Amino acid sequence: MWPSILSIISKIAGENNQGAVQGFASSFSSLASILGLILGGFFYEIFGGRAFIVAAVIIYTVVPAVLQNAFL
Repeated sequence: MWPSILSIISKIAGENNQGAVQGFASSFSSLASILGLILGGFFYEIFGGRAFIVAAVIIYTVVPAVLQNAFL
């Protein structure tokens, strides 16, 4: 999925801003990976095996809202 997202970002950004925008996207991807591991461990510590159910509830709540706003 990541190469296709970088392709879309580069087309939207234009020639002059491609490097900055892709660097920004890569930085936030790395930050999300770090925070995701920390939050995942935190949720697992609190909820145990139910942490996966909590993650599913969050995903099924957030994704439709994001998709709805993306196409407005």
